[in-house]
Amino acid sequence: MTEHHHHDDSSMAELLELDGAVLAGYLDTVTAWVAGLAADPPKRIVDLGAGTGIGTLALAARFPGAEVVAVDNSPRMLERIRAAAARDGLGGRIATLEADLAGGWPGVERPGLVWAALSMHHVPDPEALLGQIRDALPGDGLLVVSEMPGQPRFLGDDPWEQRLHEAIAERQMGFDPHPDWTATMERLGYRVTRRDFPIEVSEPADLVRRYFLAFLRRMRGAVAERLTAGDLRILDEIVASDAAGRAPAVRTSRTVWAARR
Repeated sequence: MTEHHHHDDSSMAELLELDGAVLAGYLDTVTAWVAGLAADPPKRIVDLGAGTGIGTLALAARFPGAEVVAVDNSPRMLERIRAAAARDGLGGRIATLEADLAGGWPGVERPGLVWAALSMHHVPDPEALLGQIRDALPGDGLLVVSEMPGQPRFLGDDPWEQRLHEAIAERQMGFDPHPDWTATMERLGYRVTRRDFPIEVSEPADLVRRYFLAFLRRMRGAVAERLTAGDLRILDEIVASDAAGRAPAVRTSRTVWAARR
């Protein structure tokens, strides 16, 4: 994973925190599913690529007997996690570890659960890391990896939003943000369960609108040169008006792999 710049940290942190707030229902559902798969409640959980700690906090809430180690390569993200843990009275159960996943497994011993949400596809050699996780897991340990099939959509069949997503796909230039980990995991000796979680959220409307605007601001810097002048003008008008007159609803999904040795 590459080092974040300060500006990237700030804008990404805003988007991640809104993502976590809007998709809180999904996090509750997926962590309940994971709890049902776990042989026993884990005593130590490792959140790889923890970002602002949305998943870290959800895991700590789902597994109240566990220590959760949040791993990220950004000191500023880890500062946010520590602040959030203190705010929620979880400072004694949440630890942070600065590490770059490009260097492999960060060396945490005997994790009962390893959680990698939207982070594995950023790793330069994911197969090596998945193998190292397998070796680190105890016999009853569980690995959970999630990916997002595509960027969230907000305006239904709006043709302008479709063009925006086409520009995003062009920018990725062959990079696959949603690899299918099934074959790789099975080749490494994991027993794999895969599940797709469709997500649609329209309430609370103000929170969804703020998420929509944060997403557009983030995407503008990434794809402005790939949009026509007209499409760019529409984007800027939506942001300038705070999406007035529009009623966005988040439509997205997650694919989740649960794997054990």
